[in-house]
Amino acid sequence: MRGKRIQVLLVLIFAFQTLVAQKEYRLNNVKFVGNKVLSSEKLLKQINTQPKKRIEKLLIWKRNPEFTSFVLENDINRIKTFYIRNGFTKPEISYKLDSIKFHRINVIINVNENDYVKINRVKLDIKNDTLESEITDLISSKIILKPGDRFVDENVFNSEFFIQQYFSNNGYPLAKSNYQIQLFKEDLLANVIFDIYPGAKCYIGEIFIHGDSVLPSKIIQRNLNFNTGDLYNQQLIDKSQQQIFDTDLFQYVIIRSLKDSIKENQIPIEIFVRELPRWIFETGLGYGTDYRLRLSLNVIRSNFLGGARKLIFRAKTSFYTPYNFELKFVQPNFFIQDLDFIINPFYVQEREKSYEIDRLGGGLSLQYQLSKKVITVLTYTFEKDYLLEISDLQLNSSELEHNKSLVSLGTRYKSTDNVLNPTSGTKMTANISYSGLGSKAIFHFYKIDFSLQNYFPLSSETTLATKLKAGVMQAIQNDPETPIEDRYFAGGASSLRGWERHEIYPLNIDSTAIGGNTLFEGSIELRYPIYDIVRGSLFVDFGNVWANSYSYNLASLHYNLGVGLHVKTPIGPVRLYIATPFINNEFGFQFFISIGYAF
Repeated sequence: MRGKRIQVLLVLIFAFQTLVAQKEYRLNNVKFVGNKVLSSEKLLKQINTQPKKRIEKLLIWKRNPEFTSFVLENDINRIKTFYIRNGFTKPEISYKLDSIKFHRINVIINVNENDYVKINRVKLDIKNDTLESEITDLISSKIILKPGDRFVDENVFNSEFFIQQYFSNNGYPLAKSNYQIQLFKEDLLANVIFDIYPGAKCYIGEIFIHGDSVLPSKIIQRNLNFNTGDLYNQQLIDKSQQQIFDTDLFQYVIIRSLKDSIKENQIPIEIFVRELPRWIFETGLGYGTDYRLRLSLNVIRSNFLGGARKLIFRAKTSFYTPYNFELKFVQPNFFIQDLDFIINPFYVQEREKSYEIDRLGGGLSLQYQLSKKVITVLTYTFEKDYLLEISDLQLNSSELEHNKSLVSLGTRYKSTDNVLNPTSGTKMTANISYSGLGSKAIFHFYKIDFSLQNYFPLSSETTLATKLKAGVMQAIQNDPETPIEDRYFAGGASSLRGWERHEIYPLNIDSTAIGGNTLFEGSIELRYPIYDIVRGSLFVDFGNVWANSYSYNLASLHYNLGVGLHVKTPIGPVRLYIATPFINNEFGFQFFISIGYAF
């Protein structure tokens, strides 16, 4: 009995040592050899044996992935299956392992693709004689399958989906299709035949609106792109659902076609909505070492005066902006779809190192949504400014109290995947303003601003973020200078993080901060995981502000290097940055803590 226990113990020890030994082997690299048609990048995406990305190799504290032989064996089968799905009938896949220092392994996957199957013919067999001559050529020209191309399973599936979608958007929502593949192995050719059953031609039937909404049904009807009696079009139904939801009046919107209740080739439509609260109150509390304590209040009144109009009141306060009040009235679909008319009175008090200013005014805007990602805004603004000198700026009375009348045109593009924590996509803004309309305007100038932010996913959890920002102001009509309150400053948690807020600026002869007429700054930031909700970052910021217009001088740029720590929260990342200037600047650490990414 005792001998058996010893044997069991030895087996367990051996098994434990084997597991430990296996864990000690780490994956260094995966290389594909012999593949010609399918790229190594595509093949690497099909397997679970993933080495470190190139940029991740810079994170020397992050260990290489663990190598497991049975995972690699499964990956070899996955690659074979992937080749078969892409038209290769007899792919040959093998591998060998090269061990290097520190118990790391290079995996070399040898590929012999052999020949692949080509598409010989694509046939659409529409089971409706009256339709075949009308649309066969049109569909054939648009589907991705073409004779002579390599046979790919995914292209067949996508073509079948396109066919069903085409019929559904052209009056045939009951259309069905299936495909047959005729394979000629000796010739390495394949015929793809789609059997299409269009069904009856259908029209929009009676429209029913359900839900808890007390809003007039005409608000919903006005956003419908179809009416009773129209030819059935699923694309217009989906577009209508999105348009109703975009009114910001409803918690959800569902449009459903009752295909099982067809009468006389008419399909009834049901619309289900749930209305948002008429009044929405939002409060905010934040802290940052540059802006200090921040408080905010938003009050939103939906369907103000009916017609899906909206009234928004916003109030904010912080150390550098003690008072910021604005009222916004939004009239949606102003004469045309997706064009909003906005009235926006405001009062703002700002505090800077060398001056304080009160702005009282209002704006009129036309905002047009070109697409889900692009918005264009044309705005006219009139404001009365009262400026108080803290330092000796040597301003005359008209510069201390003056009117501004300006028009601006701006465009915003946004394709990021997440509002609070973007990991991919682009954000771009461009704006040009002209000040000096009317006889009461004191200052005459134009201003051009541009910013571009890109987010590149380097792995599932690692992101490379970049930012470029540029701006220029130019006094015109013989004006000697631009207004100080509209000039550029740099530095701070959302700018060059090696300096305090607005610490980078030109000086006058009395060494007073007067701001500049030219700005250029940028950032490169690597964001990577540390543990659970904690992330880290390495970044470089660069930029400067110059006194004269168009006086870009890249040789005089300031640079800072820093590290960051980010903790994910429901309201955005709490971020901590430590940065120091370098290259032509003395070292001196700056510390920032706030909520939200710098860009």
